[in-house]
Amino acid sequence: MAASSQTTATQAAIRILDAGGTAVDAAIAANAVLCVTEPMMCGIGGDLMALVWEEKSQSYYGLNGSGWAPNSLTAEKIRSAGYRSMPKTGAYTVTVPGCVFSWKALHARFGRLDWSKLFKDAIALAEHGFVVPEVAAALWVRDGARKQLNRNTIGAGIFLNKDGKAFRAGMIHRNRPMGVALRMISQNGIEALTSGPVGKAVASACQAQGGCFEVSDFASFAPEWVEPVSLEYRGVQVHELPPNTLGPVVLEQLGILSNFASSAVEMDDPGTLHREIEAMKLAYDDAIRKIADPRFVLSPTNDLFHETHTSSLADKIRGDSAMKIERGRTPISGDTVYLATADRDGNMVGLIQSIFWSWGSSIFVEDFGFALHNRGSAFSLSPRNANYVMPYKRPLHTLVPGFLDNKRFRMAFGVMGGLNQPMAHMQFVVNVVDRRMNPQLALDSPRFTSSNAPFDKIFIESRLAKATSTELKRLGHHVIDAGPWSLKMGRGQAILKDLSSGTYFGASDPRGDGCALGVAPDKSSR
Repeated sequence: MAASSQTTATQAAIRILDAGGTAVDAAIAANAVLCVTEPMMCGIGGDLMALVWEEKSQSYYGLNGSGWAPNSLTAEKIRSAGYRSMPKTGAYTVTVPGCVFSWKALHARFGRLDWSKLFKDAIALAEHGFVVPEVAAALWVRDGARKQLNRNTIGAGIFLNKDGKAFRAGMIHRNRPMGVALRMISQNGIEALTSGPVGKAVASACQAQGGCFEVSDFASFAPEWVEPVSLEYRGVQVHELPPNTLGPVVLEQLGILSNFASSAVEMDDPGTLHREIEAMKLAYDDAIRKIADPRFVLSPTNDLFHETHTSSLADKIRGDSAMKIERGRTPISGDTVYLATADRDGNMVGLIQSIFWSWGSSIFVEDFGFALHNRGSAFSLSPRNANYVMPYKRPLHTLVPGFLDNKRFRMAFGVMGGLNQPMAHMQFVVNVVDRRMNPQLALDSPRFTSSNAPFDKIFIESRLAKATSTELKRLGHHVIDAGPWSLKMGRGQAILKDLSSGTYFGASDPRGDGCALGVAPDKSSR
């Protein structure tokens, strides 16, 4: 089974599964397609995180594929270029793109099919074109993205029409340079980056904009296999990735909520939503200041969601008023893709991949048709900040794939969208565990999200009762109507396995263009 935000990506994964590929093989194929069909969200110029369940070992394996800062990138260098704070786009925000390295690491450990076969669908779509679907067309131009492309002749030449307009729904987009890059990767693997033309073109693109990225920065990089972090929430184990990701923020929110009665009530209940919003504020304010690359900073990972700590935070929640977070703003945004796959052997994958902001750093690799991410914008120029920029350091990272399990089921799930991800995970888990929703209903249900710290604006989908918003406003929340189906809430996917029957159930967020599909069982299992 596969679930993704584009039907073409889901179909590519299904073809790989039908050919005997593993869940990892299918996930790589789907991600490669998304690099073509959602180029403003993800691509080989970005990072990747994955959480893998291996049925044989009955174990979870986390992969941190976030790239680190180039060898010669320092705070002094950035300040000398005239910046007083970390820039949000441009060459200094480009860390090592970890995507292709992560594909190779996943395939080496859990793959079965020949590497080159995984890229056939993506190459074909890049070379021959794909029909731009409705949500992708909206993402192409939202938040000033079209102006961003218009200011960049390379990006405009690849991703805008000849008349300078974005591709609309129903139009066909071809990206033959991306097809060339994917073909090189399919033939040469990571060598296309460490010593080949793709890596050299990335370095040249950065250096042309005043950056310090070198091909040698690719050669020194490797993704890291990590131990997931977990919390039991009302009888269900919740698994996330550790720092430098925001995975612990998911668990901290749930730890706070576990101090209250189960939210097994209607979603329109303002008291329940009030507690969820307050738990979000407390966890984000507490954790984001502390989470950083554990190779450089001692991150208090398990302390963040320890029972004693979350209980003390829960005591701060008042039922009659909303709290105010007084700390300065934490400018973390981002756009992402998440996908889930599962194979006949019971292996499951949650994979999330991104170039961070729409069109990333605004630096485009001309000969190969993709944007470089701006993940380094999450660094700080203040030595007192846990995310102070240093060579080989990884920035604070928003990408968080998740899993749920107990004796009855196992589920890969994720909701993309920068800082939104941990709070969307929390709401999804509450829907599944407290409200006993199936995965599709849990994704369909109205959600809330917030602006960046200090979380003074709460965006809520209008499908919730008007009286709910009115009561939240009375409690002191600055509530903003986000419309019925808002892209601010992110787009999620999930695959659940019923452990008694072995049946898979897939779900895909209606806020996206995607779907969940399954492969018919082979004759031996019928």
